[in-house]
Amino acid sequence: MKRVILFVFSGILAAIQAVSAQNTSVKGKISDATNHNNPIEYANVLLLKSDSTFVSGASSDFEGAFEIKNVPAGSYLLSASCLGYETLYTPLNQGNEDSFTKILLKQSTVMLKEVTIQARSVIQKADRMLVLPSETQVKTSTGGIDLLQKMQLPRIYIDPISENVSTSGNGEVQLRLNGVQVTRAEISALRPADIQRIEYHEDPGARYGKVAAVIDYITTQKTESGGNVKGMAGSHLDWKSSQDRLSFQYNLGKSEFSANADYAYQNIDQMRNYDERFVFPDREVHRVETGEPTHTIKHLLNTTVNYSLTEKDKYFFNARLRYSLEKLPYSINDRNSMLIMANDTFSIYDHASERNRIPALDLYFQRNLKNNQLLIFNVVGTQIKSDYSRTYHEIQPDNRLTDLYSTISGNKYSLIAEGIYEKRTNVGVFTGGVKHTQAYTENQYSGTVDANVSMVQAESYVYAEYQLKHGKWGYMANLAGERFYFSQKENTTERFALLPSARIIFAPNSDWNFRYRVNLQNTIPSLAYLNDVEQQIDPLQVRRGNPNLKSFQTLAQSL
Repeated sequence: MKRVILFVFSGILAAIQAVSAQNTSVKGKISDATNHNNPIEYANVLLLKSDSTFVSGASSDFEGAFEIKNVPAGSYLLSASCLGYETLYTPLNQGNEDSFTKILLKQSTVMLKEVTIQARSVIQKADRMLVLPSETQVKTSTGGIDLLQKMQLPRIYIDPISENVSTSGNGEVQLRLNGVQVTRAEISALRPADIQRIEYHEDPGARYGKVAAVIDYITTQKTESGGNVKGMAGSHLDWKSSQDRLSFQYNLGKSEFSANADYAYQNIDQMRNYDERFVFPDREVHRVETGEPTHTIKHLLNTTVNYSLTEKDKYFFNARLRYSLEKLPYSINDRNSMLIMANDTFSIYDHASERNRIPALDLYFQRNLKNNQLLIFNVVGTQIKSDYSRTYHEIQPDNRLTDLYSTISGNKYSLIAEGIYEKRTNVGVFTGGVKHTQAYTENQYSGTVDANVSMVQAESYVYAEYQLKHGKWGYMANLAGERFYFSQKENTTERFALLPSARIIFAPNSDWNFRYRVNLQNTIPSLAYLNDVEQQIDPLQVRRGNPNLKSFQTLAQSL
């Protein structure tokens, strides 16, 4: 009996050893050959047979480490590649134990031409998705937005005419360039060959605010001096819309200088019909309006001057000066129409024009610390100077029944200051931060209504958040506090709120993703709803805000 037990035990032990021998791992670390202390993140590591047949693969993490599991004993080639580096092939003899290989990659003398990505690569992180464009996508794209459209990120929709980026359901998408929030025109001006990867935050953390998604373009740091000029002019065949773009970029050592200008013109024909019913306590009014063709004309100019200073793995500084000019000589709400009300017929003339000038200065500084920590400081100052005028007439033959005229001249000054701390590990990310917004608004009304309005608005936001990825599961927990303050004349509102949130993600494979999120939201009234100046729209309608409106909380859940 003892011999039988000993025989069975020996068989089990041999089987365990055999299984263990089949489950060894190929581990290693990838670093820069010129500086061994600089690990290379997001490098592609391929395990190949001696005849170059693909066996398995992995990507290096932020410490340059990689691991390929379940590798049988045998002779292999280990291929390591990364954008901006030469591909290196290392012979590997894998035994019955885990192996460790230290790989040093040399920087390519011709940036981005030694490494070819045949197909789009996707790397999942705890807080974002890293997407590397393919060679075909880069070569066939004309700019950053065009490349994004070809990459077909989930839930992202791009309007082919306006190049507006949104999520399904018209959610807001925040665009960033190397971590700095930028405009759509600045992304359009990017050279596709300079884009190393796109970091897609499909469910953004607290630091990004109340947006549906964040797309961060990461560009390659140039090591040689030089620059480029890029221009584009486009127009529809009917000449009713056009878009022209000019950009300049020059690199000098660790510094980069760039400027771009984007001009768009639209001339749209439209016609509006209305069937309205107004119910008052003592009567009901039915109005049927038949519209005639009207024009909407829009001019939009966006300009940016930018300077950045980068020391790889140490710090990044960016100063960006923007100026936007928007002119609408004919508003989208303009109309010429015939109105039938009861037994009377009127003609309506409704015309509005608008002009907005927006200069802004954005200063961004990121400092990389030891142990995968970083600090971010961001200050943005903005002025919005706006002028608006509207004329409204209701006319019968030889009789002008309604005559409304109003102008609004506005000035808004805002300052946003933000500080962020981030700590990354192999499986998770901790983020903490504080953000404060201070805004002063002065509006002067004249015409049918004469008034001067001054408003002060302030928002303070502090948060702590941890995101964790473990196997096929992802978790997020966040706790935030918010203060809202508003003042107009003698009316003052102040509100504090505690805003927790949590998220669970299960991804059984690359094609399926199940996500459940629950969060407490604080909804703050906009300045338009708080402004108590009365503005008459037509004989039956008046627009007036309420400065006594309060912020309110809602519990939101999504699956």
